[in-house]
Parts: sequence; structure tokens; C-alpha cells
Amino acid sequence: MHYGSQANVSFLQHVIGIAKYFDVIVDDGGHVMQQQITSIKTLIPAVRSGGLYIIEDLLTSYMSGYHGKYLDPSTIISFIKNLVDDIQTASPIRTVTSIGKYVRSFELENEICLFNIK
Repeated sequence: MHYGSQANVSFLQHVIGIAKYFDVIVDDGGHVMQQQITSIKTLIPAVRSGGLYIIEDLLTSYMSGYHGKYLDPSTIISFIKNLVDDIQTASPIRTVTSIGKYVRSFELENEICLFNIK
């Protein structure tokens, strides 16, 4: 376990420096949009091929107390929606999320998303 701010890229890179690679990462930490998006963008490159990156508590994308708002482009839900274009090779617009090259597929359920890593 590592304790620090998910919005702090230096902290996240420090954790990567210690562990090098991960088989599974479960983001059940901060629930503010900046924390969730910074974490996935920084940590997903360190997940091994065949590994999983999981984000819980997606409901905060709809809650103002966590800087969420329905259809707001800065939420983790909007980030995931943009990922659809990023993983489709025929899409005219790619790399919106910057993580599409790492994601083979993802499964979205109520309040949780599992990313299967290439």
C-alpha cells in the first residue's frame, strides 16, 4: 500500500519507481475527477500486458461535491466515453485520452469500470 495524493503525478511516479510494474491496480482512493483521471493516465502504462486497471465509484461523475456534473467533459465518465474512439483503429479522432494504446477492452458496470491491458 502506498499513501499519497492521486492528483500528485510525482507521487504516482514514485510508486511506479518502487514497484516497476503492476498486475492489477484498483483505484478506490480519491473520488474527485482530477484524482481519477490523473491516476489512470499516470499509472496505466505501468500495468503489465494482460493486467487490469479498475476504477470504482464512478457515480461521483454525477455529484457536484466531487466536481462532477452530468455530461461535463471533465468527468471520468466522459474520459471513458472518449476512450471508445481512442481504441477504435478506424476512428478519425484518437489519443483524446492518451491511454487508448494501452487498453485492449473495457467492461463498464454500475459504478465500476475494468480496463483490460494490451
